[in-house]
Amino acid sequence: MPKLILASNTKFLDIPNLNENLDVPLQKAKILYIITGSKKVFDNSFVQRHLNRVTERNLNYTSYDIEGKSETEISKKMDNYDIIHMEGGNTFHILKTIYATNFDKILKKRLDEGMNYIGTSAGSYVMTPSIITATWNDRGFDRCGLEDFTALNYVPFILKAHYTKERRQSILDNSTDLKWPLKILTDNQAIAVNGDSFKLIGEGEEITLESLQNE
Repeated sequence: MPKLILASNTKFLDIPNLNENLDVPLQKAKILYIITGSKKVFDNSFVQRHLNRVTERNLNYTSYDIEGKSETEISKKMDNYDIIHMEGGNTFHILKTIYATNFDKILKKRLDEGMNYIGTSAGSYVMTPSIITATWNDRGFDRCGLEDFTALNYVPFILKAHYTKERRQSILDNSTDLKWPLKILTDNQAIAVNGDSFKLIGEGEEITLESLQNE
């Protein structure tokens, strides 16, 4: 049963009960940090900021880009790691690269074998049925020719990360005809998935469409 942490951003490091939802505590894990999504954004300094934070915590992180790699290369690279951390950035680029490299097939095999997965922002979106929520905020990201937003479907809901009150109306405007339930995360929250079960972890109450409509 795969264990996933679907987070809004790298503040997941500060969630007190995070390790309860992983097979290996972060402090003892070997973590492969996939930074592919950071290549198609206007400012990728968030990657270095995260690497600085994990260095301060003495976490065992190795950065890796799957773009342009063969299925064999990626599979071999993933040997002996406990956790895959898929960083955010350009969701469209990540998803397109996942399919182009067969990373989806490699990941399924590794998750079945017991590897854990952490996603942040776009890295969380790609584990849902669709990355449609990435289209809600037009930040000028290159969609990389991607027209089919079908994602990896490890959970039965879609996600909207980085919630602030300023984004309330955008979410309400875009969520009228959704095919799937929507989970909304602030940057201090994540969803811990264990097989078919999932729960909100982190700070604050769960934000739902109903709660936003009633504000």
